[in-house]
Amino acid sequence: MDDKRRENTALVSPSMGRLIPVASLSTILAFAIVIFMIYAFFSGITMQFYASFLFLFYSWVGHMWVAVICLGIFQTLLMVPFRMINLSKSQSLDHFKETAQQLATEKDQYFLKKQFKKGGNVALYYVVNFVVALVSYITIGRLFLTDFYSVPLDPKHLYSFVTYPAYPIADRIFKIPYTWFTTTHDFGVHAVYWAWGGLLFLQLAIYIGLYFAKRRKALTPQFSKTVTRFTTGNLLLLMALSWWLMRHFPTGWQGFLFTGDVGLPNQRLNSITAIATFITLVWTNLPKIRIQIETAEAAGYDKKVIQQTQKELLEETFKVASVVGLGAYFITNLIPSAFELSIFTLEIISWVSPLTLDRLILGGMKAKQAEEATVNKPET
Repeated sequence: MDDKRRENTALVSPSMGRLIPVASLSTILAFAIVIFMIYAFFSGITMQFYASFLFLFYSWVGHMWVAVICLGIFQTLLMVPFRMINLSKSQSLDHFKETAQQLATEKDQYFLKKQFKKGGNVALYYVVNFVVALVSYITIGRLFLTDFYSVPLDPKHLYSFVTYPAYPIADRIFKIPYTWFTTTHDFGVHAVYWAWGGLLFLQLAIYIGLYFAKRRKALTPQFSKTVTRFTTGNLLLLMALSWWLMRHFPTGWQGFLFTGDVGLPNQRLNSITAIATFITLVWTNLPKIRIQIETAEAAGYDKKVIQQTQKELLEETFKVASVVGLGAYFITNLIPSAFELSIFTLEIISWVSPLTLDRLILGGMKAKQAEEATVNKPET
């Protein structure tokens, strides 16, 4: 009888691990980074960091507006590691989406505790990424709200190795050259119809060529998807572009200078930056969505699920880009144009990243995966 009581007692005795969820090392590290970034912002560490590098660049180039552009380039370089991780994580986001769906359907509290103990590395990374970016950009905006152009900067905001600037601050007027057309020619609405007819004929020819190539098995599925993505997927865009070119074909060009004071708000530059923010978010997210879809196709997911997921991801991207773009316009409307100039520099670099940096990162990742597959290949 005593033995049975001991067995029953042993079965119902709770362990401390079940009562108190133990966070993983990744969870602790993520929270430590978030807390440090918040502390660094309110204590002035981040302000000193960005102010020091701004005036370090100014001591090198001697022009404040050029130093502001250098700060934008510097900020881009700081965020490169996050961009590399973003691309690597994009290949496993389907698992994160599946976890979110499981949370929504099961509504299991114990599942949340289990995820907390496991760390939820993907979710934790995005929290850290968001906080770091938010603190960085708010600090840069706060820095340019400081009137250091006419009021001498407090030396405590600069590191000891940074030369204190001589006043007045030199060359606050930015000068950005650009080219734009001055005269256009209208070919008429009939030219638009001819252009649209040519696009539709090209579309039909591509479909016929793909059909016969598939029948002869002379076409890989990947090449077929690539061709159709660059034809059918962009048909409406090409039709809109052809309409504009036929009705407003440029015939004369001229060089201009876009100028402004980095110490004063500039609504024109602010509008350009807001539009560029929208374009940047859409442009940089499209490759990630493409990678997710290709990963899901390679994993054998149902086509309807893939199409629905792709539609949701695109809609979410455009919604977020619209909200952030409008927020960038209204929030920064009263901030000196140095902030917009710095952010616009970062955005221009982001535009070419999918064609340069992202391509190098993805190429390196694929080479590493191929090498690992070769090493782990079983011997026959």
